[in-house]
Amino acid sequence: LQVLDFFKGFCEKNHLMMDTVGYIRGGVKFWALARTGNEFAVGNKDVVKQYVLLASSCDSSMATTGKHTSLRLVGSNTFHASINHGQSAVKVRNRCEFSETEMAINLGLMDDEFEQMALMAGAMQESYLSVPDAVLWFAELVSGKVGLDVDSAAEVASRSRVFTSLWDSYLHAPGAEFTLWGAFNAVTHNVDWIKGRSPSTRFDAAQFGTGATLKQKAWDKAVSVIEA
Repeated sequence: LQVLDFFKGFCEKNHLMMDTVGYIRGGVKFWALARTGNEFAVGNKDVVKQYVLLASSCDSSMATTGKHTSLRLVGSNTFHASINHGQSAVKVRNRCEFSETEMAINLGLMDDEFEQMALMAGAMQESYLSVPDAVLWFAELVSGKVGLDVDSAAEVASRSRVFTSLWDSYLHAPGAEFTLWGAFNAVTHNVDWIKGRSPSTRFDAAQFGTGATLKQKAWDKAVSVIEA
């Protein structure tokens, strides 16, 4: 396949290490993951490594997509956060001529985001959350509402299964901590390891669907607390 051949060549030219190749939906969608060698540490031991993810489909159901994806080694959670509403991925529609140059250049332009992400992650890790603050943060994330009072947040917490599942990840996921960084990673852990009917559907949602959207919302919400 042209896309995977490009990705192999792209990795060789840019000194990337091909890590994993896989497929979902019976081979309709396929993807490849490579390590860039870039990484940062949150605190003393919480390491986040940068990867490049390339994916496409055989039936034109999705554009050929390239993006940087970060992997938190504790728990192997993945996330990509668009910084300051920047471009979160490079996409080339299948009906268009695939441009290897365009994809390679634009992926390189997203490197600055990883450095900004490191600064924000460090600030999140230094932001302690009391139990009431954490309940409010998750309740607002789940409900999509801002400015909930204590009673409204408690009602969401008591009635929402999504809240219950996220809260369990917040308390018990690998590397759990009572900080904004811990709250954000509760979401990434839940999306990557808990939600979904199977590993393939979970991966699809986590990287390209509703799970990826929830991760971005969680990142934006954590950043908004830091910048308030």
